[in-house]
Amino acid sequence: MKRSAGVLAALYFVLQIAVLSFGFPHEDAFILFKYANDLACGHGIAFYPGGPHAEGATDFLWMIALAGARSLTLDVALAAAALNAVGFFFAARIFLSRRPRRDVRARAARWVGAILLFASPAAVAGFRGFSAMLYSALALVTLDRLVSASAKKTRDVPLYAILLGLVRPDGVILGAGLTLVAAFRARKIGVLRDLIVRAAIAVVIGMTYFVWRWRYFGSLLPLPLYVKEHYGGLPPGLDVTIDWMESTLAPLTIVAVLARVLLGRLRKRDATRIRALGIGLVPFLVHVASFVPSVPSQNIMNRFEAPAALAILWLVIELLAASRVEKRSSLRIGACAIALVVACFPMFRLARFEYDDAFYGNYPNALSHDLGALTDSSTHIAATEAGRVLYFARGPTLDLVGLNTKETALAPPSRKLLRAFDPDVVMIHPAGSIIEPTIPDDGKDVIHIDDALPAHIPPVVWPLMGDDLPPYDRLKLQNVFVAATATEGFLNDERARYDVYAVRFASRFFHFHLYAIKKDWPKKQALVDAIEKAHRESSAHSYLEFSPWVGAKCVE
Repeated sequence: MKRSAGVLAALYFVLQIAVLSFGFPHEDAFILFKYANDLACGHGIAFYPGGPHAEGATDFLWMIALAGARSLTLDVALAAAALNAVGFFFAARIFLSRRPRRDVRARAARWVGAILLFASPAAVAGFRGFSAMLYSALALVTLDRLVSASAKKTRDVPLYAILLGLVRPDGVILGAGLTLVAAFRARKIGVLRDLIVRAAIAVVIGMTYFVWRWRYFGSLLPLPLYVKEHYGGLPPGLDVTIDWMESTLAPLTIVAVLARVLLGRLRKRDATRIRALGIGLVPFLVHVASFVPSVPSQNIMNRFEAPAALAILWLVIELLAASRVEKRSSLRIGACAIALVVACFPMFRLARFEYDDAFYGNYPNALSHDLGALTDSSTHIAATEAGRVLYFARGPTLDLVGLNTKETALAPPSRKLLRAFDPDVVMIHPAGSIIEPTIPDDGKDVIHIDDALPAHIPPVVWPLMGDDLPPYDRLKLQNVFVAATATEGFLNDERARYDVYAVRFASRFFHFHLYAIKKDWPKKQALVDAIEKAHRESSAHSYLEFSPWVGAKCVE
Protein backbone atom coordinates (compact mmCIF):
# COMPACT_ATOMS: atom_id res chain seq x y z
CA MET A 1 0.00 0.00 0.00
CA LYS A 2 3.00 2.29 0.34
CA ARG A 3 3.30 2.49 -3.44
CA SER A 4 -0.38 3.32 -3.90
CA ALA A 5 -0.23 5.98 -1.18
CA GLY A 6 2.89 7.38 -2.81
CA VAL A 7 1.13 7.67 -6.18
CA LEU A 8 -1.81 9.50 -4.61
CA ALA A 9 0.54 11.82 -2.71
CA ALA A 10 2.41 12.56 -5.94
CA LEU A 11 -0.88 13.47 -7.64
CA TYR A 12 -1.72 15.76 -4.73
CA PHE A 13 1.69 17.42 -5.04
CA VAL A 14 1.10 17.97 -8.77
CA LEU A 15 -2.25 19.58 -7.96
CA GLN A 16 -0.54 21.98 -5.58
CA ILE A 17 2.09 22.85 -8.20
CA ALA A 18 -0.74 23.56 -10.67
CA VAL A 19 -2.23 26.05 -8.21
CA LEU A 20 1.12 27.81 -7.87
CA SER A 21 1.71 27.73 -11.62
CA PHE A 22 -1.67 29.11 -12.65
CA GLY A 23 -3.06 30.67 -9.47
CA PHE A 24 -2.18 31.78 -5.96
CA PRO A 25 -2.25 30.48 -2.39
CA HIS A 26 -4.81 31.94 -0.01
CA GLU A 27 -4.49 35.44 1.42
CA ASP A 28 -3.75 34.29 4.98
CA ALA A 29 -1.20 31.66 3.90
CA PHE A 30 0.99 34.50 2.64
CA ILE A 31 1.31 35.83 6.20
CA LEU A 32 3.08 32.72 7.42
CA PHE A 33 5.15 32.55 4.23
CA LYS A 34 6.34 36.08 4.99
CA TYR A 35 7.41 35.09 8.51
CA ALA A 36 9.27 32.04 7.19
CA ASN A 37 11.10 34.17 4.62
CA ASP A 38 12.15 36.76 7.20
CA LEU A 39 13.29 34.08 9.67
CA ALA A 40 15.36 32.32 7.01
CA CYS A 41 16.96 35.64 6.02
CA GLY A 42 18.15 36.32 9.56
CA HIS A 43 15.51 38.82 10.67
CA GLY A 44 14.10 36.66 13.46
CA ILE A 45 10.41 35.92 13.88
CA ALA A 46 9.17 39.33 12.80
CA PHE A 47 6.63 40.55 10.28
CA TYR A 48 9.11 42.77 8.49
CA PRO A 49 12.92 43.08 8.50
CA GLY A 50 14.02 45.07 11.55
CA GLY A 51 10.58 44.87 13.14
CA PRO A 52 9.76 43.70 16.68
CA HIS A 53 9.33 40.03 17.49
CA ALA A 54 5.75 39.14 16.64
CA GLU A 55 3.94 35.82 16.86
CA GLY A 56 1.49 36.25 14.04
CA ALA A 57 2.50 32.85 12.61
CA THR A 58 0.72 30.44 14.94
CA ASP A 59 1.93 27.24 13.23
CA PHE A 60 5.36 27.16 14.88
CA LEU A 61 6.93 23.93 13.58
CA TRP A 62 5.36 24.54 10.17
CA MET A 63 7.02 27.96 10.02
CA ILE A 64 10.36 26.51 11.15
CA ALA A 65 10.19 23.83 8.44
CA LEU A 66 9.37 26.39 5.72
CA ALA A 67 12.15 28.68 6.95
CA GLY A 68 14.55 25.75 6.83
CA ALA A 69 13.64 25.10 3.21
CA ARG A 70 13.96 28.80 2.44
CA SER A 71 17.45 28.85 3.95
CA LEU A 72 18.31 26.21 1.34
CA THR A 73 17.03 28.72 -1.29
CA LEU A 74 13.83 26.75 -1.90
CA ASP A 75 10.63 28.77 -2.20
CA VAL A 76 8.39 28.53 0.87
CA ALA A 77 5.28 27.68 -1.18
CA LEU A 78 7.13 24.77 -2.81
CA ALA A 79 8.19 23.58 0.65
CA ALA A 80 4.58 23.85 1.85
CA ALA A 81 3.40 21.77 -1.10
CA ALA A 82 6.02 19.10 -0.40
CA LEU A 83 5.22 18.91 3.33
CA ASN A 84 1.49 18.68 2.70
CA ALA A 85 2.16 15.93 0.14
CA VAL A 86 4.03 14.04 2.88
CA GLY A 87 0.98 14.43 5.09
CA PHE A 88 -1.26 13.20 2.28
CA PHE A 89 0.95 10.12 1.90
CA PHE A 90 0.58 9.12 5.55
CA ALA A 91 -3.19 9.76 5.54
CA ALA A 92 -3.66 7.74 2.33
CA ARG A 93 -1.49 4.96 3.71
CA ILE A 94 -3.72 4.69 6.79
CA PHE A 95 -6.87 4.65 4.66
CA LEU A 96 -5.51 1.94 2.36
CA SER A 97 -3.97 -0.41 4.93
CA ARG A 98 -4.99 -3.48 6.89
CA ARG A 99 -7.28 -5.53 4.67
CA PRO A 100 -6.60 -8.89 3.02
CA ARG A 101 -5.79 -8.62 -0.67
CA ARG A 102 -8.60 -11.02 -1.56
CA ASP A 103 -11.27 -8.92 0.13
CA VAL A 104 -12.28 -6.96 -2.97
CA ARG A 105 -15.09 -5.03 -1.26
CA ALA A 106 -12.85 -3.91 1.59
CA ARG A 107 -10.15 -2.80 -0.85
CA ALA A 108 -12.72 -0.87 -2.87
CA ALA A 109 -14.04 0.84 0.27
CA ARG A 110 -10.53 1.91 1.26
CA TRP A 111 -9.81 3.25 -2.21
CA VAL A 112 -13.02 5.28 -2.06
CA GLY A 113 -11.79 6.80 1.20
CA ALA A 114 -8.34 7.53 -0.21
CA ILE A 115 -9.82 9.26 -3.27
CA LEU A 116 -12.18 11.29 -1.08
CA LEU A 117 -9.08 12.68 0.62
CA PHE A 118 -8.56 14.97 -2.38
CA ALA A 119 -11.79 16.83 -1.56
CA SER A 120 -11.36 16.72 2.22
CA PRO A 121 -11.02 20.00 4.18
CA ALA A 122 -7.44 19.06 5.07
CA ALA A 123 -6.35 18.54 1.48
CA VAL A 124 -8.14 21.57 0.04
CA ALA A 125 -6.85 23.94 2.73
CA GLY A 126 -3.44 22.38 2.17
CA PHE A 127 -3.29 23.27 -1.51
CA ARG A 128 -4.27 26.84 -0.55
CA GLY A 129 -0.96 27.01 1.35
CA PHE A 130 -1.98 26.12 4.91
CA SER A 131 -0.52 23.37 7.11
CA ALA A 132 -3.89 21.60 7.31
CA MET A 133 -2.98 18.42 5.40
CA LEU A 134 0.23 17.74 7.31
CA TYR A 135 -1.37 18.67 10.65
CA SER A 136 -4.49 16.54 10.08
CA ALA A 137 -2.39 13.60 8.91
CA LEU A 138 -0.29 13.86 12.08
CA ALA A 139 -3.50 13.76 14.12
CA LEU A 140 -4.65 10.72 12.13
CA VAL A 141 -1.31 8.96 12.67
CA THR A 142 -1.60 9.66 16.40
CA LEU A 143 -5.10 8.17 16.43
CA ASP A 144 -3.84 5.16 14.48
CA ARG A 145 -1.18 4.53 17.11
CA LEU A 146 -3.77 4.94 19.84
CA VAL A 147 -6.02 2.18 18.46
CA SER A 148 -3.14 -0.07 17.39
CA ALA A 149 -2.79 -3.50 18.94
CA SER A 150 0.89 -2.74 19.44
CA ALA A 151 1.80 -1.68 22.97
CA LYS A 152 4.89 0.15 21.66
CA LYS A 153 2.76 2.36 19.43
CA THR A 154 0.25 3.18 22.16
CA ARG A 155 2.90 4.23 24.67
CA ASP A 156 4.39 6.70 22.16
CA VAL A 157 1.16 8.69 21.74
CA PRO A 158 2.34 11.57 24.04
CA LEU A 159 5.36 12.19 21.80
CA TYR A 160 3.12 12.57 18.78
CA ALA A 161 0.76 14.70 20.85
CA ILE A 162 3.47 17.27 21.62
CA LEU A 163 4.21 17.51 17.91
CA LEU A 164 0.55 18.40 17.35
CA GLY A 165 0.86 21.19 19.92
CA LEU A 166 4.02 22.54 18.33
CA VAL A 167 2.58 22.53 14.82
CA ARG A 168 -0.56 24.43 15.88
CA PRO A 169 -1.50 25.89 19.29
CA ASP A 170 -4.94 24.22 19.29
CA GLY A 171 -3.05 20.95 18.87
CA VAL A 172 -2.41 21.12 22.62
CA ILE A 173 -6.10 20.39 23.25
CA LEU A 174 -6.22 17.58 20.71
CA GLY A 175 -2.91 16.08 21.84
CA ALA A 176 -3.83 16.20 25.54
CA GLY A 177 -7.14 14.48 24.83
CA LEU A 178 -5.51 11.71 22.79
CA THR A 179 -2.90 11.21 25.50
CA LEU A 180 -5.60 10.87 28.15
CA VAL A 181 -7.44 8.23 26.12
CA ALA A 182 -4.13 6.46 25.44
CA ALA A 183 -3.49 6.35 29.19
CA PHE A 184 -6.67 4.32 29.79
CA ARG A 185 -5.72 1.96 26.96
CA ALA A 186 -2.11 1.69 28.19
CA ARG A 187 -3.35 0.69 31.62
CA LYS A 188 -5.24 -2.24 30.14
CA ILE A 189 -2.29 -3.51 28.11
CA GLY A 190 0.33 -2.94 30.82
CA VAL A 191 2.37 -0.04 29.41
CA LEU A 192 1.00 2.80 31.54
CA ARG A 193 4.37 3.46 33.19
CA ASP A 194 6.10 3.78 29.83
CA LEU A 195 3.38 6.15 28.62
CA ILE A 196 3.71 8.32 31.74
CA VAL A 197 7.45 8.63 31.15
CA ARG A 198 6.85 9.78 27.58
CA ALA A 199 4.10 12.11 28.73
CA ALA A 200 6.55 13.67 31.20
CA ILE A 201 9.06 14.17 28.38
CA ALA A 202 6.33 15.80 26.28
CA VAL A 203 5.40 18.13 29.15
CA VAL A 204 9.04 19.18 29.61
CA ILE A 205 9.33 19.91 25.89
CA GLY A 206 6.08 21.87 25.94
CA MET A 207 7.01 23.91 29.01
CA THR A 208 10.45 24.68 27.61
CA TYR A 209 8.87 25.95 24.41
CA PHE A 210 6.29 27.99 26.34
CA VAL A 211 8.93 29.69 28.51
CA TRP A 212 11.07 30.43 25.45
CA ARG A 213 8.19 31.93 23.45
CA TRP A 214 7.06 34.05 26.43
CA ARG A 215 10.56 35.48 26.77
CA TYR A 216 10.97 35.91 23.01
CA PHE A 217 7.57 37.47 22.24
CA GLY A 218 6.59 38.93 25.61
CA SER A 219 3.02 37.59 25.43
CA LEU A 220 1.33 34.46 26.70
CA LEU A 221 -0.57 33.65 23.49
CA PRO A 222 -0.03 34.12 19.76
CA LEU A 223 -1.47 37.42 18.52
CA PRO A 224 -4.22 35.82 16.36
CA LEU A 225 -5.63 34.14 19.47
CA TYR A 226 -5.99 37.52 21.18
CA VAL A 227 -7.70 38.92 18.09
CA LYS A 228 -10.14 36.02 17.87
CA GLU A 229 -11.30 36.29 21.48
CA HIS A 230 -12.82 39.76 21.02
CA TYR A 231 -16.58 39.55 20.53
CA GLY A 232 -19.87 40.34 22.19
CA GLY A 233 -23.05 38.34 22.71
CA LEU A 234 -23.19 34.64 21.93
CA PRO A 235 -19.91 32.80 21.31
CA PRO A 236 -19.04 33.68 17.69
CA GLY A 237 -17.86 30.19 16.82
CA LEU A 238 -21.18 28.60 17.73
CA ASP A 239 -22.85 29.05 14.34
CA VAL A 240 -19.82 27.75 12.45
CA THR A 241 -19.57 24.72 14.73
CA ILE A 242 -23.27 23.93 14.31
CA ASP A 243 -22.90 24.29 10.54
CA TRP A 244 -19.94 21.87 10.63
CA MET A 245 -21.97 19.39 12.67
CA GLU A 246 -24.83 19.61 10.16
CA SER A 247 -22.63 19.43 7.06
CA THR A 248 -19.98 16.92 8.20
CA LEU A 249 -20.59 15.19 11.53
CA ALA A 250 -24.26 14.33 11.08
CA PRO A 251 -24.11 13.03 7.46
CA LEU A 252 -21.04 10.87 8.07
CA THR A 253 -22.56 9.55 11.30
CA ILE A 254 -25.70 8.57 9.40
CA VAL A 255 -23.57 6.71 6.85
CA ALA A 256 -21.75 4.92 9.67
CA VAL A 257 -25.04 3.81 11.24
CA LEU A 258 -26.39 2.77 7.83
CA ALA A 259 -23.31 0.67 7.15
CA ARG A 260 -23.56 -0.92 10.56
CA VAL A 261 -27.21 -1.84 10.00
CA LEU A 262 -27.08 -2.94 6.36
CA LEU A 263 -23.72 -4.62 5.97
CA GLY A 264 -23.98 -7.27 8.63
CA ARG A 265 -22.01 -8.24 11.69
CA LEU A 266 -18.43 -7.29 12.44
CA ARG A 267 -15.66 -9.72 13.10
CA LYS A 268 -14.61 -9.65 16.76
CA ARG A 269 -11.19 -8.20 15.95
CA ASP A 270 -12.69 -5.52 13.73
CA ALA A 271 -15.37 -4.71 16.28
CA THR A 272 -12.73 -4.14 18.96
CA ARG A 273 -10.73 -1.87 16.70
CA ILE A 274 -13.73 0.18 15.59
CA ARG A 275 -14.90 0.55 19.19
CA ALA A 276 -11.45 1.91 20.04
CA LEU A 277 -11.70 4.27 17.07
CA GLY A 278 -15.04 5.56 18.31
CA ILE A 279 -13.56 6.29 21.73
CA GLY A 280 -10.56 7.91 20.08
CA LEU A 281 -12.88 10.32 18.26
CA VAL A 282 -13.90 11.95 21.54
CA PRO A 283 -10.77 14.18 21.75
CA PHE A 284 -11.39 15.27 18.16
CA LEU A 285 -14.93 16.38 19.02
CA VAL A 286 -13.65 18.20 22.12
CA HIS A 287 -11.11 19.86 19.84
CA VAL A 288 -13.92 21.05 17.55
CA ALA A 289 -15.88 22.38 20.54
CA SER A 290 -12.84 24.39 21.67
CA PHE A 291 -13.35 26.76 18.72
CA VAL A 292 -16.82 27.81 19.85
CA PRO A 293 -15.64 30.71 22.08
CA SER A 294 -13.46 32.32 19.37
CA VAL A 295 -14.08 34.33 16.21
CA PRO A 296 -13.87 31.79 13.32
CA SER A 297 -11.71 33.95 11.05
CA GLN A 298 -9.22 32.36 8.64
CA ASN A 299 -11.16 29.07 8.88
CA ILE A 300 -10.71 28.32 5.19
CA MET A 301 -12.55 25.14 4.11
CA ASN A 302 -13.27 24.45 7.82
CA ARG A 303 -9.56 23.73 8.22
CA PHE A 304 -9.73 24.07 12.01
CA GLU A 305 -12.12 21.12 12.11
CA ALA A 306 -10.17 19.22 9.41
CA PRO A 307 -8.57 16.66 11.80
CA ALA A 308 -12.00 15.66 13.10
CA ALA A 309 -13.44 15.42 9.58
CA LEU A 310 -10.58 13.17 8.52
CA ALA A 311 -10.90 10.96 11.61
CA ILE A 312 -14.66 10.54 11.17
CA LEU A 313 -14.26 9.72 7.48
CA TRP A 314 -11.68 7.08 8.42
CA LEU A 315 -14.12 5.52 10.89
CA VAL A 316 -16.80 5.30 8.18
CA ILE A 317 -14.36 3.67 5.77
CA GLU A 318 -13.30 1.19 8.46
CA LEU A 319 -16.93 0.24 8.97
CA LEU A 320 -17.48 -0.25 5.23
CA ALA A 321 -14.31 -2.32 4.97
CA ALA A 322 -14.91 -4.47 8.05
CA SER A 323 -18.62 -5.26 7.78
CA ARG A 324 -19.65 -8.62 6.38
CA VAL A 325 -22.58 -8.79 3.97
CA GLU A 326 -24.00 -12.13 4.90
CA LYS A 327 -26.08 -12.50 1.73
CA ARG A 328 -23.72 -10.47 -0.44
CA SER A 329 -26.45 -8.01 -1.37
CA SER A 330 -25.10 -5.59 -3.97
CA LEU A 331 -28.13 -3.39 -3.28
CA ARG A 332 -27.00 -2.82 0.31
CA ILE A 333 -23.45 -2.06 -0.73
CA GLY A 334 -24.70 0.35 -3.38
CA ALA A 335 -26.96 2.09 -0.88
CA CYS A 336 -24.04 2.71 1.46
CA ALA A 337 -21.85 3.96 -1.39
CA ILE A 338 -24.54 6.38 -2.56
CA ALA A 339 -25.13 7.52 1.01
CA LEU A 340 -21.41 8.27 1.45
CA VAL A 341 -21.31 10.34 -1.76
CA VAL A 342 -24.41 12.28 -0.68
CA ALA A 343 -22.94 12.79 2.79
CA CYS A 344 -19.82 14.31 1.26
CA PHE A 345 -21.75 16.71 -0.99
CA PRO A 346 -21.23 19.75 1.30
CA MET A 347 -17.53 18.94 1.32
CA PHE A 348 -17.49 18.71 -2.49
CA ARG A 349 -19.22 22.10 -2.75
CA LEU A 350 -16.70 23.82 -0.49
CA ALA A 351 -13.83 22.13 -2.32
CA ARG A 352 -15.19 23.34 -5.68
CA PHE A 353 -15.33 26.90 -4.42
CA GLU A 354 -11.73 26.81 -3.15
CA TYR A 355 -10.48 25.23 -6.39
CA ASP A 356 -12.19 28.00 -8.37
CA ASP A 357 -10.97 30.73 -6.03
CA ALA A 358 -7.36 29.55 -6.26
CA PHE A 359 -7.35 30.12 -10.03
CA TYR A 360 -9.59 33.19 -10.03
CA GLY A 361 -7.74 36.43 -10.71
CA ASN A 362 -8.08 39.08 -8.00
CA TYR A 363 -6.27 42.37 -8.31
CA PRO A 364 -4.26 41.98 -5.01
CA ASN A 365 -2.44 39.01 -6.56
CA ALA A 366 -1.25 41.12 -9.48
CA LEU A 367 -0.63 44.23 -7.35
CA SER A 368 1.60 42.54 -4.79
CA HIS A 369 4.73 42.29 -6.93
CA ASP A 370 4.43 45.85 -8.28
CA LEU A 371 3.88 47.22 -4.79
CA GLY A 372 7.06 45.48 -3.67
CA ALA A 373 8.95 47.15 -6.50
CA LEU A 374 7.59 50.58 -5.48
CA THR A 375 8.54 50.24 -1.81
CA ASP A 376 11.84 50.20 0.02
CA SER A 377 13.00 49.96 3.63
CA SER A 378 11.72 53.49 4.33
CA THR A 379 8.16 52.94 3.07
CA HIS A 380 5.57 52.66 5.86
CA ILE A 381 2.35 50.79 5.14
CA ALA A 382 -0.62 50.34 7.48
CA ALA A 383 -3.16 47.70 6.45
CA THR A 384 -6.06 45.60 7.67
CA GLU A 385 -5.09 42.84 5.19
CA ALA A 386 -1.52 41.75 5.70
CA GLY A 387 -1.24 38.80 3.32
CA ARG A 388 -0.70 38.80 -0.41
CA VAL A 389 -0.73 42.59 -0.98
CA LEU A 390 2.15 43.11 1.47
CA TYR A 391 4.05 39.92 0.65
CA PHE A 392 6.78 41.66 -1.38
CA ALA A 393 6.71 44.97 0.53
CA ARG A 394 10.02 45.67 2.27
CA GLY A 395 9.37 48.52 4.70
CA PRO A 396 7.78 48.69 8.16
CA THR A 397 4.20 47.44 8.33
CA LEU A 398 1.47 48.18 10.86
CA ASP A 399 -1.19 45.48 10.99
CA LEU A 400 -4.28 47.48 11.96
CA VAL A 401 -6.26 44.36 12.91
CA GLY A 402 -3.49 43.08 15.18
CA LEU A 403 -2.68 39.67 13.76
CA ASN A 404 0.95 40.78 13.43
CA THR A 405 1.17 43.89 15.63
CA LYS A 406 0.94 43.57 19.41
CA GLU A 407 -0.47 47.05 20.09
CA THR A 408 -3.44 46.67 17.74
CA ALA A 409 -4.14 43.09 18.82
CA LEU A 410 -5.29 44.36 22.21
CA ALA A 411 -6.68 47.83 21.42
CA PRO A 412 -7.93 49.69 18.34
CA PRO A 413 -5.36 51.77 16.41
CA SER A 414 -5.16 55.17 18.11
CA ARG A 415 -4.32 58.54 16.59
CA LYS A 416 -1.10 58.56 18.61
CA LEU A 417 -0.03 55.18 17.22
CA LEU A 418 -0.93 56.06 13.63
CA ARG A 419 0.71 59.49 13.73
CA ALA A 420 3.86 58.00 15.23
CA PHE A 421 3.93 55.32 12.51
CA ASP A 422 3.15 57.97 9.87
CA PRO A 423 2.09 55.59 7.05
CA ASP A 424 2.82 56.47 3.45
CA VAL A 425 0.06 54.09 2.36
CA VAL A 426 -3.02 52.90 4.24
CA MET A 427 -5.04 49.97 2.95
CA ILE A 428 -8.38 49.17 4.59
CA HIS A 429 -10.95 46.44 4.13
CA PRO A 430 -14.07 48.43 5.23
CA ALA A 431 -15.68 45.34 6.79
CA GLY A 432 -19.12 46.88 6.46
CA SER A 433 -18.15 50.22 8.01
CA ILE A 434 -18.92 52.13 4.80
CA ILE A 435 -22.23 52.39 2.94
CA GLU A 436 -21.34 51.10 -0.51
CA PRO A 437 -24.03 52.94 -2.53
CA THR A 438 -22.57 56.28 -1.37
CA ILE A 439 -19.43 55.61 -3.41
CA PRO A 440 -19.96 56.97 -6.96
CA ASP A 441 -19.86 54.04 -9.37
CA ASP A 442 -18.69 55.37 -12.72
CA GLY A 443 -17.49 52.02 -13.99
CA LYS A 444 -13.89 52.61 -12.96
CA ASP A 445 -11.82 50.28 -10.81
CA VAL A 446 -10.17 53.10 -8.85
CA ILE A 447 -12.44 55.94 -7.66
CA HIS A 448 -11.08 59.04 -5.94
CA ILE A 449 -13.17 60.06 -2.92
CA ASP A 450 -13.38 63.85 -2.74
CA ASP A 451 -15.69 64.38 0.23
CA ALA A 452 -15.18 63.61 3.92
CA LEU A 453 -15.39 59.95 4.94
CA PRO A 454 -18.21 60.40 7.50
CA ALA A 455 -20.52 61.04 4.53
CA HIS A 456 -20.03 57.37 3.60
CA ILE A 457 -20.14 55.89 7.12
CA PRO A 458 -23.36 55.01 9.00
CA PRO A 459 -23.92 57.54 11.83
CA VAL A 460 -24.43 54.69 14.27
CA VAL A 461 -20.72 53.81 14.03
CA TRP A 462 -19.36 57.36 14.12
CA PRO A 463 -18.36 56.91 17.80
CA LEU A 464 -15.87 54.25 16.66
CA MET A 465 -14.14 56.88 14.52
CA GLY A 466 -13.05 58.72 17.66
CA ASP A 467 -9.70 58.63 19.40
CA ASP A 468 -8.65 56.78 22.56
CA LEU A 469 -11.13 53.95 22.17
CA PRO A 470 -11.13 51.44 25.04
CA PRO A 471 -9.35 48.07 24.63
CA TYR A 472 -11.13 45.33 22.75
CA ASP A 473 -11.86 43.31 25.88
CA ARG A 474 -14.06 46.24 27.00
CA LEU A 475 -15.52 47.10 23.60
CA LYS A 476 -16.71 43.53 23.02
CA LEU A 477 -16.44 44.09 19.26
CA GLN A 478 -14.35 42.32 16.65
CA ASN A 479 -11.01 43.81 15.66
CA VAL A 480 -11.62 43.75 11.93
CA PHE A 481 -14.62 46.10 12.14
CA VAL A 482 -13.35 48.48 14.82
CA ALA A 483 -9.84 48.74 13.32
CA ALA A 484 -11.26 49.77 9.93
CA THR A 485 -13.60 52.37 11.44
CA ALA A 486 -10.98 53.84 13.80
CA THR A 487 -8.51 54.17 10.93
CA GLU A 488 -11.15 55.86 8.81
CA GLY A 489 -11.48 58.39 11.63
CA PHE A 490 -7.72 59.02 11.49
CA LEU A 491 -7.87 59.49 7.71
CA ASN A 492 -10.73 61.93 8.09
CA ASP A 493 -8.64 63.98 10.53
CA GLU A 494 -5.67 63.83 8.15
CA ARG A 495 -7.56 64.28 4.88
CA ALA A 496 -5.39 67.28 4.02
CA ARG A 497 -2.40 64.93 3.84
CA TYR A 498 -3.93 61.91 2.06
CA ASP A 499 -5.73 61.15 -1.16
CA VAL A 500 -8.35 58.45 -0.56
CA TYR A 501 -9.45 55.96 -3.21
CA ALA A 502 -12.15 53.29 -3.32
CA VAL A 503 -10.71 50.32 -5.20
CA ARG A 504 -13.08 47.79 -6.68
CA PHE A 505 -12.60 44.24 -5.43
CA ALA A 506 -14.59 41.49 -7.13
CA SER A 507 -15.40 38.99 -4.41
CA ARG A 508 -18.34 37.50 -2.58
CA PHE A 509 -17.65 39.76 0.43
CA PHE A 510 -17.34 43.50 -0.08
CA HIS A 511 -17.32 45.74 -3.10
CA PHE A 512 -14.06 47.61 -2.56
CA HIS A 513 -10.96 48.39 -0.53
CA LEU A 514 -9.97 51.84 0.66
CA TYR A 515 -6.49 53.14 -0.12
CA ALA A 516 -5.14 56.34 1.39
CA ILE A 517 -1.88 57.58 -0.10
CA LYS A 518 0.15 60.53 1.12
CA LYS A 519 -0.20 63.40 -1.32
CA ASP A 520 3.50 64.18 -1.11
CA TRP A 521 4.68 60.56 -1.43
CA PRO A 522 6.82 60.54 -4.58
CA LYS A 523 5.35 57.27 -5.83
CA LYS A 524 1.69 58.08 -5.24
CA GLN A 525 0.67 58.21 -8.88
CA ALA A 526 2.80 55.16 -9.67
CA LEU A 527 0.86 53.20 -7.04
CA VAL A 528 -2.49 54.36 -8.41
CA ASP A 529 -1.34 53.31 -11.88
CA ALA A 530 -0.20 49.95 -10.48
CA ILE A 531 -3.62 49.34 -8.90
CA GLU A 532 -5.37 50.10 -12.19
CA LYS A 533 -2.93 47.87 -14.03
CA ALA A 534 -3.54 45.07 -11.51
CA HIS A 535 -7.23 45.12 -12.37
CA ARG A 536 -6.50 44.86 -16.07
CA GLU A 537 -4.07 41.98 -15.52
CA SER A 538 -5.76 40.28 -12.56
CA SER A 539 -5.93 36.91 -14.35
CA ALA A 540 -2.64 37.14 -16.20
CA HIS A 541 -0.26 36.21 -13.39
CA SER A 542 0.52 33.38 -11.00
CA TYR A 543 2.55 32.85 -7.85
CA LEU A 544 5.24 31.00 -9.77
CA GLU A 545 5.72 33.98 -12.07
CA PHE A 546 6.70 36.20 -9.14
CA SER A 547 8.61 33.75 -6.93
CA PRO A 548 11.45 31.56 -8.25
CA TRP A 549 11.43 27.99 -6.99
CA VAL A 550 15.14 27.86 -6.27
CA GLY A 551 17.82 30.46 -5.67
CA ALA A 552 15.71 33.31 -4.28
CA LYS A 553 17.92 35.89 -2.58
CA CYS A 554 17.13 37.67 0.67
CA VAL A 555 16.13 41.30 0.31
CA GLU A 556 17.52 43.63 2.93
